[in-house]
Amino acid sequence: MYFNDREKRRLLKVKTKLGDMWEGNLRRYHVTPHTAREIANCYNALVKAPETLSRETISYDVKNFFGKNGFVVENYGIGWKIYVSERLRDEERDRL
Repeated sequence: MYFNDREKRRLLKVKTKLGDMWEGNLRRYHVTPHTAREIANCYNALVKAPETLSRETISYDVKNFFGKNGFVVENYGIGWKIYVSERLRDEERDRL
C-alpha cells in the first residue's frame, strides 16, 4: 500500500499532534490520556497494517479527532470506520 502526497500530509499532521500530546499538552487537544492512547493505536493501525485500509473505533472523541483532521469517517455498526482518504475507502470496498 502506498500513500499519495495529500494522505502523507494528513498522516504527518496527526503524527505531529500525537507527539505534542505525548509531551504533555493534552489540554490543547481536549483529550484524556486514555483517548490519546486510542488515537495513537488507531494511527498506528492505519499506517503500519497494509492489509487493512481502515480502523474501527467506538470512541466518539477518536472519531472527532480524525474527522477534524481531514480523515474520512463513516458509520459502521455501533461505531465508526476511519479511512485516510476516500481513495482508500473505495479501494477497500472494491476488495469486498
